[in-house]
Amino acid sequence: MKKLFIFLTALLIIGLAYSEVTLLFDDFENMSNNWTFVNGTQINKWVIGSQATDNETHSIYISNSPDGTENPAHAYTLTPNRNNVYFYQDITFPENAIYITLSFDFFTGLQTSGMNFMEVYLPETSYVPEANTGPIPTVPNRIGRSRYNSGYDLSYYTGGYWTNYSIDIPTDLATGQTKRLLFLWTSTWGGTAQYNREPVALDNIKITYTEKQPYPAKVVNLKPNNNAENRTVSQRLHWYLEGTTPTGYYIYIDTYNPPTTMYDVVGDFSNFRPDPALEWGTKYYWRVVPYNEHGYTESDTVWSFSTRQDPTITEYPYLEDFDRSPIYSYSFPTGWEIAANPEYFDFLPWMGSTTGSYSYPNFIAFLGHNNPAAEYTTIISTPPIQNITEKRLVFYASAQIDGVALRVGTMKWQDDTDSFVAIDTIHLTTKYEQYIVNLSDAVGDYVAFSNLFDSTISQPTFLKRIDHVLIENNPVNENSSVTLPIVTELKGNYPNPFNPETIIEFSLDKKTDIRIDVYNIRGQRVKTLLNSVVDKGEHSVLWNGTDDNELAVSSGVYFYRMMTDDYSQTKRMLLLK
Repeated sequence: MKKLFIFLTALLIIGLAYSEVTLLFDDFENMSNNWTFVNGTQINKWVIGSQATDNETHSIYISNSPDGTENPAHAYTLTPNRNNVYFYQDITFPENAIYITLSFDFFTGLQTSGMNFMEVYLPETSYVPEANTGPIPTVPNRIGRSRYNSGYDLSYYTGGYWTNYSIDIPTDLATGQTKRLLFLWTSTWGGTAQYNREPVALDNIKITYTEKQPYPAKVVNLKPNNNAENRTVSQRLHWYLEGTTPTGYYIYIDTYNPPTTMYDVVGDFSNFRPDPALEWGTKYYWRVVPYNEHGYTESDTVWSFSTRQDPTITEYPYLEDFDRSPIYSYSFPTGWEIAANPEYFDFLPWMGSTTGSYSYPNFIAFLGHNNPAAEYTTIISTPPIQNITEKRLVFYASAQIDGVALRVGTMKWQDDTDSFVAIDTIHLTTKYEQYIVNLSDAVGDYVAFSNLFDSTISQPTFLKRIDHVLIENNPVNENSSVTLPIVTELKGNYPNPFNPETIIEFSLDKKTDIRIDVYNIRGQRVKTLLNSVVDKGEHSVLWNGTDDNELAVSSGVYFYRMMTDDYSQTKRMLLLK
């Protein structure tokens, strides 16, 4: 014998973010006593019996039998009479219930002009119906109705066949609430012809909902685009997540389809860079699988991209003067990359004129700015340089305004501005001048030029031009670094993200008191790294991921601030464990 099932057991299927749950099921085979009947003294009443059946032996239906509601042999007939009768059960809908559906098997042989019909409601549990012979009652929250030309969910006549109906229950009407599931039978006509047919009968009443499991949703909008080509070996993978925050990600990437090499990355990130770097001239396949303590969300999508052929500079001197054909080309030289905000960079052909370029006809240009909201703007980098610490950089540069700054340094990751480490800050003039930078202290294999925000410039935008970039062997016993003014500046930290330690670099234009502190994301000071008088020049300080008590701090975002008598700057870093 089947029973009434009320349960909240989720169908825990690993890899799915949702599962369907059965909240209520009743096939009336056990003469269910879970329903409350409101028949009053009416002749036609709701009963559970065996005279109107679907595929089973019992159902609930309207009967004019006089012997109560517990007799299986109730007649499946009507007596001409006006009446309203009910049966109901209180249902508690869980907080995480979505896509709620009420379904049941429905039968009626009556076919009238709306004189006999059934309605389904979901009022508050405080609503108490009364059986009577009066007009059609007003009950809150009607969700279904069987009435001729009613425009509601149920047919007023099933043509002598059992029919299954489903009614979608709005979540705002049910989710997280206890409601009274109430069925009403109304007969408003006292004629006789209609009673030659069977009245309404119901079976297999069921409520289901979709339970939103706490698994993370699948990742979407993956970058680089599928089948992308000519990517750098430091390619960072990007994605978005629409749903529950994950504990971490299983990231698969290698040359197999599907990929099998997995990185377990803990934390709610939206990007990842394989380390060690990828190989040049290789096609890679990758996918991202978010997970948390409840399971993981499998991704059946495998994306791919290809790295460009190896552009590493191995023969010297290497010269890039940007003078290519056709003259109107806006493409970058092979191996050159732009990072950060492309709106602040343009690769400009000079329309066949030598005006503005050092060597006919082209140059590269930064669109300088005085917008503090875009302080970290653009970096453009060369191809990787073999044995970079044995080389020096020689280039020509100018600007539309005297005194604007151009920062020169190196990068470990070509598409990551956080890996930029400054070697020199150069103040340009309106005339092309030659600059020489020693690369013996290079960190990373890429030479990089970084645009800088300049609050001293009144002109909203202006050009900084770079041309005739030469990489050559560093002459022996020659100091090839150009002597340039040193400015007070908090340059950045490397590496970033880091584990377990990072180096914070800064420079001072004079001997001065300086303080460098580390703060957590709540603004609380974690550690003082430096608080003393420091000489003029280029300096660095190490943070090993501990607080003032030398206790290890947790993973997360931290801020470091440098302060002197006339300078203050704060920057961000990320500790990953």
